[in-house]
Amino acid sequence: MVPRGGFLARVEPLRVGIYARISTHDQQTLPLQVKAMRQYARRRSWKVVKAVEDVGSGASERPQREELIKAARAPSD
Repeated sequence: MVPRGGFLARVEPLRVGIYARISTHDQQTLPLQVKAMRQYARRRSWKVVKAVEDVGSGASERPQREELIKAARAPSD
């Protein structure tokens, strides 16, 4: 939890993004990765605001990862 606005301010949960990746379409672990990361965030009372998934073997460009990074750098509301 991150305090915002001073000592007596309301405490808001940390906003986080989830990025899951597998190298080939025949791998079955993507849902397991997402589930584990969501559970991890929930145990820490974090708020998952974006979840992205990528499939690609050794790709130098990962569009979903770039989307998540762009969202993280954008000003929050």
